[in-house]
Amino acid sequence: GPDRLTQRFRLSSGWNALLAVLAWIGTAFGALLPFLPLGAVLVLLGWWLIRRRQRRAVTAAAQSSAVPALAAPIAVVAGPVTPATPNEVISPETVGAPMS
Repeated sequence: GPDRLTQRFRLSSGWNALLAVLAWIGTAFGALLPFLPLGAVLVLLGWWLIRRRQRRAVTAAAQSSAVPALAAPIAVVAGPVTPATPNEVISPETVGAPMS
């Protein structure tokens, strides 16, 4: 009947549309395929240049912030370390002071 014909037409239209999309994707891939090696070389070259600049920047920063050999030693506060209770106020004056 007419319903069966309509159903077949819809299925064949969908199948034809899928094939058309796949043909378009294949054509686009085929057109881009010769340029993929060139693109890969450019991407790798860019990656190498960026890594090289980052390494140079890190090395320069490490050399400029190096501590001189004759730098003054850091003062160390001696004494027992006891945890503060919740009722105690910690301020610059009380840090390192003996606790009572």
